[in-house]
Amino acid sequence: MSVQKFEIKFDNPACIYYAGQQVTGCVTLITTKEKKIRGICLCIEGEAEVKWTKSVEVVRDGKSETEYEDYCANEIYAQMEVWLVGASHGDMVLPSGEHVYPFSYILPYNIPSSFEGSYGHVRYTVKVKVDRPWKFDYDCKVAFTVLTPLDLNLEPNMQEPVQNTKEKYLCCCCCRSGPITLVANVLRGFVPGQKIAAVVECDNVTSEEVSVKCYLEKIVTFRASCGYNTDTKEDESTVVMERLGTVGGHDSKTWTTNLTVPSLPASYLKYCECIDITYTFVVKGSFSGLHNAMKLNTEVIIGTIPLKNYFPSIVPLPPVFPCIPALPQVGYPPSPPLPPSFNEAIIASPSAPPVEPGTPYPDLPPPNYEECMLSKGNIRNAEDSGFTYGTMDFAPRYPMYNFR
Repeated sequence: MSVQKFEIKFDNPACIYYAGQQVTGCVTLITTKEKKIRGICLCIEGEAEVKWTKSVEVVRDGKSETEYEDYCANEIYAQMEVWLVGASHGDMVLPSGEHVYPFSYILPYNIPSSFEGSYGHVRYTVKVKVDRPWKFDYDCKVAFTVLTPLDLNLEPNMQEPVQNTKEKYLCCCCCRSGPITLVANVLRGFVPGQKIAAVVECDNVTSEEVSVKCYLEKIVTFRASCGYNTDTKEDESTVVMERLGTVGGHDSKTWTTNLTVPSLPASYLKYCECIDITYTFVVKGSFSGLHNAMKLNTEVIIGTIPLKNYFPSIVPLPPVFPCIPALPQVGYPPSPPLPPSFNEAIIASPSAPPVEPGTPYPDLPPPNYEECMLSKGNIRNAEDSGFTYGTMDFAPRYPMYNFR
């Protein structure tokens, strides 16, 4: 079949939707000649997938061998399909020319945000297949971002700064000197675009010089099983870093940090059981010679809605994509479904509970949405063929605020 154009387009040009919202768009297929097909099937899928391979040393007949175990986990959040035209059995003739098929789907409320990681992902896709009897099928596939809000105003103890302290003694030739003390005062909750304005102190009661830096660290924990065995795998990455300076022997210094949180997925990855995301503000003191570095870790929460007392410091900007709701809420009531017609697919979510109305913040300026700086994946899988149309590289987009 000669395909001149095969694409899936969302009505929202940013391809970003909140849990509980309605996803709408259309499929466009242009052919240069008529062809016999079974039908055209559209599938919307949301799933989490985790996998890695682990090597294990075993002894057989007195010899050591290496075996490989595949750990995997899978969760389904949305899996619906509809035949836009035709069916899985029987034949029909698709005329040449342009064919446009609108579609609509209401996302469930209790689903996790999109995420791409080293050993797993949470991914939402739309795939359309032209089923051809006795020949290769033609496919088109695209991914879109789903966001489940994390409101810092609903998290406990977000308004109170946390003070964390750590001491280290240096030993050399059976002599003990010190201590070196690191102190960090930092708020617990931030959103992308906000500065982590922590106060860091270093008190050095040794003769050694201390080099001090701070950084935001992302820790992703993946959970998977192999047979009856369950294991976890962690992926740690430095998101953003700032070198504070050095502290000479018998001296002390105090700094105010200036780290800005980039576009990141929210903490926890709520509603996903096989992937967890945490963030840590780390202050690290390093020494010359053989002394080990010291680290001071404070867990922080990255959300999608900032604390109310920071609303006035957000610069109002027009949303880059006006189709995205300008006002993030705890939940979004879905739009009414489109009326069914001859060539329109209406896909419902029977498993989705009623969407709870969110808590609106009329004085919160809308965020922009930026691609995640650390997460990019390829949506092609074993079910896709070499004839699959669409962009396979995908990076989720997350809310980003512009603070003064």
